[in-house]
Amino acid sequence: MPPNRDSSHIQIAVPTRGQIQWQTVHRLNEIRDGAKGLPPVMFQPGNLSVALTRNKIVRRFLDTDREILIMVDSDIVPPLHTLGVLTPVPDGYGIVGIPHPHQFPGTSHLVLSAYRLTSQGLANMQEFSHGLNDVDAIATGCVAIPRSVLEMLGPDPFRIAHNPTDTITSDDFLFCADVRAAGLKVGSWFDGQICDHIQLSNLAGVFAAGGFGHAM
Repeated sequence: MPPNRDSSHIQIAVPTRGQIQWQTVHRLNEIRDGAKGLPPVMFQPGNLSVALTRNKIVRRFLDTDREILIMVDSDIVPPLHTLGVLTPVPDGYGIVGIPHPHQFPGTSHLVLSAYRLTSQGLANMQEFSHGLNDVDAIATGCVAIPRSVLEMLGPDPFRIAHNPTDTITSDDFLFCADVRAAGLKVGSWFDGQICDHIQLSNLAGVFAAGGFGHAM
């Protein structure tokens, strides 16, 4: 983000179960140091229900006059240019994010946390174009959500499914489904700099040939 761009309308928040990776805190401090007017990071302690913790963040955010909520999980290290690529959130989008490694199905294959809806359910994206990609769901490890979307969905927009036949039970995927049901898009930004997922990989900057996909 350009150093002269005012960031006072942005709130970064971290849902936590009581333990935050030092790498996450360090990176968020770096981002704040480089952003004019960015308020202090909001840390929200919670319990086993991450949806409840996220909803506490939403309510605290809505009590402010800020316009964009950026949520970063406590074991995610976003790239330094996060504010620059996620804000402002493009018109027509309800949530945009930078993906992080999700799992390792093989020794040289990174699977990222952005998803397409298929006949078999949600499946990880295999290829990304450079820039903003339209997706059906993105994990909320590092996402930006406009205030207007949170006001539209209500003070408790994160939920888990109570229908035992529902194939989606993750609060972030359900949030994305609600965003799309409201006629808005879900976006995943890709430019080669992805978030690091500390407890999983620590390899966000390492891309092996034939890995998780490629920019088209």
